[in-house]
Amino acid sequence: MSTLSDYNNNPGNLRPPKGVTYEGQIDVDDKGFAVFENKEFGQKALVNDVRHKLEHGVNTPDKFVDRFAPAGDENDEDSRENYKIYLAQQLGLKSTSDPFPKDAADRLAKAVGAFEGGTWA
Repeated sequence: MSTLSDYNNNPGNLRPPKGVTYEGQIDVDDKGFAVFENKEFGQKALVNDVRHKLEHGVNTPDKFVDRFAPAGDENDEDSRENYKIYLAQQLGLKSTSDPFPKDAADRLAKAVGAFEGGTWA
């Protein structure tokens, strides 16, 4: 079964900010998600996005999901809570309000890709 993230080669289901085109981005779909030339470009954009968020204080599962998958953007509250819990578990945290480890970008990007791609369960 193919998911939107697979179809767009966009493991994080990233939406480019206004005026921004990611390296390897070839289009934007009808929901505003970036479409990448291949999965490598999509993964690189996801890791860079995660690093940027971590560097700017988005450093707990609560903060991350609130920014990455905001309420009301086709993200129901149960899914958002599951997302926070999943990220905390994948990064070895005891709480969704605990900070991510300093070297978490790659592991966090991998967890985001699994959750967004539906392969986390």
